[in-house]
Amino acid sequence: MDRHPPAPRNDGCGAGSMQSYVGQPLSYAYATDAAMNARILRPGMITNMMYDAQRLNFHVDSGDTITRIACG
Repeated sequence: MDRHPPAPRNDGCGAGSMQSYVGQPLSYAYATDAAMNARILRPGMITNMMYDAQRLNFHVDSGDTITRIACG
């Protein structure tokens, strides 16, 4: 079973190329230029519902392990 979600079809934020970071500590992603302007979404965090196809989102668990990477 593949642990990584499929790459998004409309990948305006570069999430498709970042999928290898799913399951890794968030600190690994910070070593990339793409992650420098990303939004970090933690469990229970309140966020706005404004969708931005150019914005990279890192979903992390309580231990800052990346669980999902998507545009939005």
